[in-house]
Amino acid sequence: MKRTLAGLAATTAGVAALAAAALTAPGASATPSATTSVANASASITASQNVTPAAVKRARQRAAYSASIVTRVNTLRVSRGLPALTVAEDLTAYATTHSAQMARPHRLAHSTGLAQLCCWRVVGENVAFAASPYKAHVALVHSPKHLANMLDPRYTEVGVGAVSSGGQVWVTEVFRTRAPGR
Repeated sequence: MKRTLAGLAATTAGVAALAAAALTAPGASATPSATTSVANASASITASQNVTPAAVKRARQRAAYSASIVTRVNTLRVSRGLPALTVAEDLTAYATTHSAQMARPHRLAHSTGLAQLCCWRVVGENVAFAASPYKAHVALVHSPKHLANMLDPRYTEVGVGAVSSGGQVWVTEVFRTRAPGR
């Protein structure tokens, strides 16, 4: 399911997609039969999973970080006369998983599974880490190749994953144009 940036802020499904990886992330310890509400901006989700308050806090933080980066990417695109990208839940889940994989060993690396993503004609990825989502975005904007990914007019969808670890925010941005008929 896809939605525009405005739709993401107005629906609960967008936050659910952003938070899903955090709620099931390795290392999240469980409490018996916890049903937890996760609130982020104007959206909230209910997760009927065994989660701790710390896992809920991580999910909320990841969702907020990811949404802020999507907003910045789309603001940049619109300022250059390009259409805003649509958030794709599968790309968001993939990006969040990859960011968590980078954050664990504190090692920046591109993912190896982009070719296995569904339904793409064109696909690209940016990775970064910095002290905040804003600083990670600025670093990507100041890199010509990463900026080119953000401003590539062929891309129509985006998924962003942002994971905080060791005082750094690890960011993965995945861009895609769907294959015809998909």
